[in-house]
Amino acid sequence: MKRLGKISLALLAVIVIVACSNKKGSNGENDSPSQSFPPEDLPEKFLAGEFEAIYHQTSKAFQESVSLKEFKKLGKDFTKGVNNFESVSTMPVQAFTEYQWISDAGDKGIRSYFAEDYTIEGLQVLPIHSYESDEVYTKNTYQMPMAGEWFTFWVVRMSLSTIIMQWKAKDMPMI
Repeated sequence: MKRLGKISLALLAVIVIVACSNKKGSNGENDSPSQSFPPEDLPEKFLAGEFEAIYHQTSKAFQESVSLKEFKKLGKDFTKGVNNFESVSTMPVQAFTEYQWISDAGDKGIRSYFAEDYTIEGLQVLPIHSYESDEVYTKNTYQMPMAGEWFTFWVVRMSLSTIIMQWKAKDMPMI
């Protein structure tokens, strides 16, 4: 019985040593190229050109959809002419938290979906367009098909926040 205890203890020690020497991030990639960073640091990472650090924090599904080479090219092109990004929205979405930022010129946006362990499950960089019609108001009046008070729950004027979509984690890579 003592021998079985010693063998079990030795086996446990080997498992712990192997597990500790082979640390991997939540996305299955080795964490040695970069340490995880909090979601709030994503815009600074983009502006500093730290595309590998961002990429290595993305999920395996994301990495299967976008290569590191493509990601670097898109990142470099996207950040041209941008000095900083301002946070415009943070909200829970299913099992993730969605973060949105807009560039200082208001012409580029970043939307990201982070898991609790800081894995980037989805990332979208997009141009933000404004149109002359955004400032044009109707001159017509309409009678609503209801009486009494009512509540408008979604009125925004920025394309980054107006895209409403249902999604699942496996469908998230959006860059």
